[in-house]
Amino acid sequence: ESTVRAFNERALADRIGWRVGSRIRDGVDSA
Repeated sequence: ESTVRAFNERALADRIGWRVGSRIRDGVDSA
């Protein structure tokens, strides 16, 4: 179970990081 939770947390962090990165790129493109 701990490995599954770690995998889910990593997947969530990757998804959030990708979203933040895309938002930053959008800001740079619009600037």
